Amino acid sequence: MKGYFRSIQINEDKPQYFIDGIVEYYVSLKKNKMEILSNRSFENKSIKQLSSSYKFLVAGVPDFNHYFIYKNLSKGYRFDDSKPESILIINKQNDTNKGIITKTNDGFEIQLSIYSNDNPKIMRFFGMESILKNYNINAIYSANKVSSCNLNNLIYFKEIRTYTIKKKKNDDYTKIDAIHEFFLLEKEYVNEISTKNLSNFYTFITPSNYNDNYWQEVENKIFQPLPKSLELYIKEKLTEIK
Repeated sequence: MKGYFRSIQINEDKPQYFIDGIVEYYVSLKKNKMEILSNRSFENKSIKQLSSSYKFLVAGVPDFNHYFIYKNLSKGYRFDDSKPESILIINKQNDTNKGIITKTNDGFEIQLSIYSNDNPKIMRFFGMESILKNYNINAIYSANKVSSCNLNNLIYFKEIRTYTIKKKKNDDYTKIDAIHEFFLLEKEYVNEISTKNLSNFYTFITPSNYNDNYWQEVENKIFQPLPKSLELYIKEKLTEIK
């Protein structure tokens, strides 16, 4: 699966990192792999990391979430299809509404909240505490029935994460937002991976590496350019790492 990706990490409502590019995913039953073909990488050097020994940095190419495949979603949640135009996604454990499946002109759209304020994920590492307070995914498929929603007909996905992190017990928390998007450009079936230049998911790679203005030629009907205000902020406040 070849497509355009973009990812931005925001520190206390100020964009800190931005990366976009062209990526090839190699999807198999065992493990997903990917190679970044082109990229632009930007950093807001006026914003400092909380720790000199550890960078909290998740801007990069996202992996496919387990629940992007309908059969996996149906194992973890139950569905309420009492409404004709949509299906509610219900948490089996506490019977709360966690998302919705809607019919589109060309297929289906799945929206799901995996972590939220009432069920955050707490992580501790390298003396840091990180709380994943919100993790929402949104995926659009060119499928003719909802049970067929899987990576074979995925045309777009987006994930939004909100963390609060701190270095020491008595420190104030810092809010970090991360947004990742993928727009499918083309796909083909292969028997083996032809490249050895594989990249890591959620990794901010440097320097920039591109030969054309690929971000101006994204042929995906879901694609919308970044808001003008964000484009201007990146241009004025962030530095491209060349």
